[in-house]
Amino acid sequence: MRLYILRHAEAEAAYPDPERALTKKGRRTAEQLGRYLRKTGVNDIGRVIHSPYRRAVETAVLCLEAMETRVSAEPVNGLTPEEDTEEAVRIAREAEESLLIVGHNPHLSLLVSRLLTGSDLGMGIQLKKGGLVCLEAVPSIHVKAGNEFWTLRWALTPKLYIP
Repeated sequence: MRLYILRHAEAEAAYPDPERALTKKGRRTAEQLGRYLRKTGVNDIGRVIHSPYRRAVETAVLCLEAMETRVSAEPVNGLTPEEDTEEAVRIAREAEESLLIVGHNPHLSLLVSRLLTGSDLGMGIQLKKGGLVCLEAVPSIHVKAGNEFWTLRWALTPKLYIP
């Protein structure tokens, strides 16, 4: 099972924070990422969840439309910038199909660190806006049933997929 973790694309500087929309550049970034994923054969995503904040919703929807997938995005609590990683870790561990999570920093960077090291602060990672990482769950006989090791498959920054 793969876990794709995507930070929202560039958003307007506005208030209130949850209502910030993507900029024109941010919309293009989300669309270009979706096209890139389609062209490179990333077609195993079975579920997409996102923060209820507008910029995460728009990033998820635009990316999925460009991927030309039938998977729809759903808002999930526990993915806003200020929340701890507990809910996202639970969702990742219980996922039965490859999952795309769209959200914010510092939450997503802490989530990647926790899944790879067991600690939110186990490694320094900074997802760029429009940045995407792919982790893979690897079952292990060395840990209790229901747990797994996560490995980093690959990471993308917008510089790698925007022409």
